[in-house]
Amino acid sequence: MTRNLGEIPAIVELVDGLDAAIILVYQLVPIGRGEKIGDFALGAEANGQLVRFMAEAQQSSRAIIEPVAAPQYFAYILDRNGITGGMALRLAGSLLHGCSAGRGFVYIRPDGTVVPCPFLPVPCGNVRERPFSEIWRESPVLERLRGRETSLKGKCGSCPFRTACGGCRARAYAATGDFLQEDPSCFMGTPGGGGNGTS
Repeated sequence: MTRNLGEIPAIVELVDGLDAAIILVYQLVPIGRGEKIGDFALGAEANGQLVRFMAEAQQSSRAIIEPVAAPQYFAYILDRNGITGGMALRLAGSLLHGCSAGRGFVYIRPDGTVVPCPFLPVPCGNVRERPFSEIWRESPVLERLRGRETSLKGKCGSCPFRTACGGCRARAYAATGDFLQEDPSCFMGTPGGGGNGTS
């Protein structure tokens, strides 16, 4: 994505001209074959640039601009609107959830293996061996992701937006081998990034 980041405004303009309803902005997560081109993944500064552009473009775009693998979008919007704590942030966290891996959805591979998301290759069970409902309720991986607010590490663990964002768990895994570690693409708390310096 580092090569085409500058093309995003033209893509949004094209999509609006085609009257599309939604734009899914996927970022490279260096997992699987993506490891070979991991240098093209956005770092914190470029991720911040993309998120700020998306938030600005959403003001005039007819299409819904939805980030994929960039839950900092929600933290940025909240911070920009002065929602940094209290009841308002708790309510936002209950509505947004940030990274949905293992919380809002899971991915079932063709062989039946359940993983938290397509970019997070940590097996949770196999639907050919156990009912999905049992995997959903009892997988230790999914339990840890659903309760991530109390177990996130590094900057993500101390971030006030950990409920509404939580960082991309797949990016954390790709960078460290630990899906609960901090998201290396987070720009919140950096100069010009947003946040209060703790995230």
